[in-house]
Amino acid sequence: MLKFNKSRIVYVFDLEGTISNCEHRKHLAPRAPFNDPNKSWDKFHAEFPNDEVNEAIYNIMQALWLQGNDLFILTGMMEKHKEMAKDWLRSNGIGYDAIIMRQNDDFRTSPIFKIETARKVFDGLNRYNQLVLFDDREDIVDIFNSTKEFDYSNGHKMTLKAFKV
Repeated sequence: MLKFNKSRIVYVFDLEGTISNCEHRKHLAPRAPFNDPNKSWDKFHAEFPNDEVNEAIYNIMQALWLQGNDLFILTGMMEKHKEMAKDWLRSNGIGYDAIIMRQNDDFRTSPIFKIETARKVFDGLNRYNQLVLFDDREDIVDIFNSTKEFDYSNGHKMTLKAFKV
């Protein structure tokens, strides 16, 4: 049996603003000082089914998927919206291996949520040597690129590379 000794890469994509185009609903997202009754995360997410697919990201994902790569979706969207997200992905023909969502009671900032969640999810999955992230937010890309590597207690290392889209 032939064995290839190549680096195994996992590709991780953000959902809202990366795979989906959420420009039409950004005006509903709450911003400090959080006192506008017309804005809420529930109102923002209620419009998610109306998002269009970001064709450039879709094409990248399709090419990677058809080549047999592992694709994960890591989103700050709360778990209570999981079925809606999965329905949208299915209806848009987007293949992926796993979707990882924020717990309903998790109010960490998105960069902290994503870096800590990625570290936890991939701990023990020694089959990956590199994580490549695609996200629309500069602060999330920055935290992944400045972290550079996950160094796990079992000696496994995973390098990180993030791209802003």
